[in-house]
Amino acid sequence: MERNYDIFKKHPDGMFIWIEAARGLGAAKERLKQLEMHFPGEYRLICQDTREVVAVESGKAAMSR
Repeated sequence: MERNYDIFKKHPDGMFIWIEAARGLGAAKERLKQLEMHFPGEYRLICQDTREVVAVESGKAAMSR
C-alpha cells in the first residue's frame, strides 16, 4: 500500500504552508524537487499516516530521513 504525503513550503514569517499532497514516496520526493527548482525555498515532505518529516529540500542539498 502506498502512503500519501503532504508537501509544505516555509513562508517568510517562518510558518510552513501546505502546498499539495502526493501519492507514494518516490513521486512525492520527485515533486518536492520540481517545486524547489521552479519556486526556490525550504520544503518539507510529511507522511500523512505518521506525521513524520521524511524529506527536506532547501535549495542546497536535499536531506532525506
